[in-house]
Amino acid sequence: MATDNFEFLADYSPIEGLSFISEICGLSHTNPSPNMVEEGEELTWKLNKLNQFDSKAVGIYKGDFYLGNVKLIHCNVFHKSGGESLKIKVKSIEKNGHLNRVFINISF
Repeated sequence: MATDNFEFLADYSPIEGLSFISEICGLSHTNPSPNMVEEGEELTWKLNKLNQFDSKAVGIYKGDFYLGNVKLIHCNVFHKSGGESLKIKVKSIEKNGHLNRVFINISF
């Protein structure tokens, strides 16, 4: 239906050639400047086991600045064997005076 807000998100395993698109969640809470990230830029990530809402949370960073988290279901791949080798690159940006959405390519 046109009004559905459901998404079908796959649970991935870190294997050679893995690549999928996700989105940075929580941008409205961290409020980064609109020019903080650029398409094609590589970002860093860290496991955030102390997150009180999600023990599998994966934080995404530009330098020392915390941008937000990887989507809930996509965090699982970072915790699997081989997940430490995953890379995050900015795929596309949606902005209008501030960062609305940042889509990321997660790859192995």
